[in-house]
Amino acid sequence: MLTLNGVAYKGGSTFKKNFTKPFAKEHIAKICANSWGVSASQIIELWDEKGNDASAFGTAIHNLLEKHFNNQSYDFNEILDTVATCRANYNRFKDMGAKITKSKKGATQNYARPSHPILADLVFSSKRHEQETILKKMVADFILMMEKKNFLGDSVQEPLVSYSPFLMGGFVDRLLIVDWDRKICRVQDYKINVDINVADSKHKLLKQFKDKDKTKLAGHTIQLNYYAYCLHMAGWTVEGLDLLVLDKDWKHYEVQLYDMDWFGVMVQDYNLN
Repeated sequence: MLTLNGVAYKGGSTFKKNFTKPFAKEHIAKICANSWGVSASQIIELWDEKGNDASAFGTAIHNLLEKHFNNQSYDFNEILDTVATCRANYNRFKDMGAKITKSKKGATQNYARPSHPILADLVFSSKRHEQETILKKMVADFILMMEKKNFLGDSVQEPLVSYSPFLMGGFVDRLLIVDWDRKICRVQDYKINVDINVADSKHKLLKQFKDKDKTKLAGHTIQLNYYAYCLHMAGWTVEGLDLLVLDKDWKHYEVQLYDMDWFGVMVQDYNLN
């Protein structure tokens, strides 16, 4: 929870939850337990650990990219410490994961294996020089993508954007400045995700966004527009919204920028003021 001057503000991810269905973890785990031959509590523990590992890996990648664009020195220690934890968790759950894999038709990889392909490659690379080679390529590929998109201009890392009348606020991963004098920018967000643009009913959005694609990408679009609205109300022109996504390689998605007047009316409807 973001707090400014002692007042709690609602962030973009919190706002997005107004339009997403919560994952019914306990209910689904009980259904899975019947066919997988392991207890629901074990399944939930595995899901939680895999989720924590993925989140920690994403945070470490974010921190590295922030240091890169701030021209700060960095190494791969934070990422590799996370990888070591992920490896320990995999070893802890791999027997159960193998049992689950056998029960799933067509499954070939251990269910306890990290879902993200690069994290999995790092977990199963035992030598540090192999891991550093993977990470150096990841950074080089990212810079190449940014160069091709002409995104290597002036930028601000992790700026706080807010609109106090509606108690809106949050940190943008990267604000690309197109023109300082005319206050033109692009909102850019890093996502360490797999299958971000693959349709699945579990990603169906609700209410005003019920007709949008059933993808993770559509949900992230709401969050980026939330930050764009804060900037809009501060007098900035947001030229575009960019998701910079690390799957098995880097991908760029320019997502829809909503009409800001419409978005503002909708925000008021959700009583953020």
